[in-house]
Amino acid sequence: MTKTILSLLFALCTLSVSAANKPVIWEKPIYLSTSIDRLQLNSVEFHDTATIVKASITNPEIYIGSSIHLYGEEGKNYKLKFIKEFKPNSPIPVDEKGVASMTLVFEPMPLNTTFFDMLEGFTKNSDWTFGISDAKTPVKIKPYKLNEEKVEAFRKDFFRTDTACIKGKIEGYSRSLGYNTLNIIKDNVFTGEDEPISIDINEDGTFERKFILHFPILNGLNDDNRHNIIMFLIKPGQTLNFTINQNGEATVKDSSGNPSEYSSITSRIPFYNTEKKFYKLIEKANQLRFKNYARLIEDMYEKAAANHDYLADRFHYNDIEYIMEKINIQMEYAFYISYYYMANNKVRMSGMDELPDSLKDVIKLENYSFMRMIRHNDILALSMPMYQPVTHLLKHGPVYNQGTGYYKDTKDGRRYIFYKDSIVDSVQMCIDKVIFGGNEVSLPMKIQYLNEFYRKSRGGDYDFITFKSDFINRYPSDSVDIMVNERIESIKRRTKNIKAVLNNPMFESLLDEYVNYGLNNKQMSYTLPECEATTILRKITDKYKGKYVYIDFWATYCGPCRDGIEKSKAWREELRNNPDFEFIFITGDKDSPKKDFDEYVSENLNGAEVYRIPQDEYNKLKELFKFSGIPHYEALDRNGNVLKINKEYGVGKEQFLKNIELLKKLEK
Repeated sequence: MTKTILSLLFALCTLSVSAANKPVIWEKPIYLSTSIDRLQLNSVEFHDTATIVKASITNPEIYIGSSIHLYGEEGKNYKLKFIKEFKPNSPIPVDEKGVASMTLVFEPMPLNTTFFDMLEGFTKNSDWTFGISDAKTPVKIKPYKLNEEKVEAFRKDFFRTDTACIKGKIEGYSRSLGYNTLNIIKDNVFTGEDEPISIDINEDGTFERKFILHFPILNGLNDDNRHNIIMFLIKPGQTLNFTINQNGEATVKDSSGNPSEYSSITSRIPFYNTEKKFYKLIEKANQLRFKNYARLIEDMYEKAAANHDYLADRFHYNDIEYIMEKINIQMEYAFYISYYYMANNKVRMSGMDELPDSLKDVIKLENYSFMRMIRHNDILALSMPMYQPVTHLLKHGPVYNQGTGYYKDTKDGRRYIFYKDSIVDSVQMCIDKVIFGGNEVSLPMKIQYLNEFYRKSRGGDYDFITFKSDFINRYPSDSVDIMVNERIESIKRRTKNIKAVLNNPMFESLLDEYVNYGLNNKQMSYTLPECEATTILRKITDKYKGKYVYIDFWATYCGPCRDGIEKSKAWREELRNNPDFEFIFITGDKDSPKKDFDEYVSENLNGAEVYRIPQDEYNKLKELFKFSGIPHYEALDRNGNVLKINKEYGVGKEQFLKNIELLKKLEK
């Protein structure tokens, strides 16, 4: 009955025009971009009584909701009337070839329309198609006229340490929605650490959180269930006020009640879920040689850049919104380039200098021309969420590490042995200048030097207690002091050499700070701050005081987590009830659903010390220990302080027991 009525309505919408204006029909219209896989637009008909979009999708993976609408070139919305073949928000029927044909009937647009957009909403799961036009007259994209003076003024005040504040309200919030916190996954580009920020939601839906910033960041606010991500740009000293509705759409205003910078994008542009694109490109990375893959990425970027200009004109971006989003897009595609060696299984599994000829494209510098197309040396790039992953992947990938060492057969198998730091630094600096086309070391390379020194000064090669304990383990006691002094002098020499290429007083100061911390902080553990997260941890770990406690943060969905647990299972069970140490395993209730958790624990952690805690508490522990990815490992000394060395237990039974003996020796 319903289908019959819809057919009659469709007939009335189309037949009634015979007494009115002649309809305008676009056959095989085109579009600039879409979030819908395998979308084919067959026709658009402009009638006095309706605008009819006929389309087909092969193997559809979406639902079409009732909120889908057309956005006309004059800035007006045209609502959906009905879909001829099925109801909105219901499964889409397909034919025997897996093709879904659909006729979407909207309110009438002007007959002289030259282009429009089709939008569902502005959340993570919303679909969109931009720049729909007649194939005979494609939409004209106006290049954005950037006011460089305004952008330069923004850069001038870029580095400034101050408190920032995120506050707001979720309309219609209740605890029954299943989440109690909002989260920001912030990277510290100087240290390379994740700095998750957990924001408590009050029962009335309000929230507020202050945190320290050193420069503006472009980031996303998301809930425990990861239903939506709300992008925002915030500066040191700024307060942003969010109003989030039940659909996950948001308005963002500054402390004066004005729309915040980047608000045109937050409130008007559907969030683009890059996850689908990422997994598709992983497939491409395994099918294509790097040269062809890099060319594909360049082509994709050119289309994305054109789409960006279209959106900037369509939604009236200001200069800061335009430049920040442009750099954000550049960083996204730079990430796809730099991730190739991780995505391509053959490259990843090959040795540093043992790539077969068919894969050597990945170390040819001429294939990285895309890196010279982007604003890599613009300090605004530091604000981007993808900046840290891009610089890290490049620095540690095969292209930067070719010619930096040699292979050697050891008792543990064949290993790549790096030359001494000064040689590696010289080789990598030369490679960097070619890849980025500069006369000096690039900003990404400088950031990676800061990351490296920070990491090594905290439990690494530049951390006094770490390298001294290593020497105690490996050399006669009368040689230890000599080795320690040689290491200190070596670190100072390299620090001087790297400072000479940083060419930035702030970066030089940070490098000195990291090195001084590593050489002068001679404690093997540190005390946690007094805060809610520490209280949560102590509730779990206080009963193990007197033992070394090895903590494994994991989840049932995490393959590497499960792999580490299963590989160590046999010898951990052998060492169970040891008076010197304890292994504990902590996960969140959202990350590890009860059924999956119970089954996995029964099979692989039966009898172990396992804790499944509320997700909001787990989020606070992630913030405390500065991690977002798992598995993540920490270790506590006998007094409950956090160890700086020997945190990972997955080193095998023999090495683990040696590490315990070393800890005992260092305690004395």
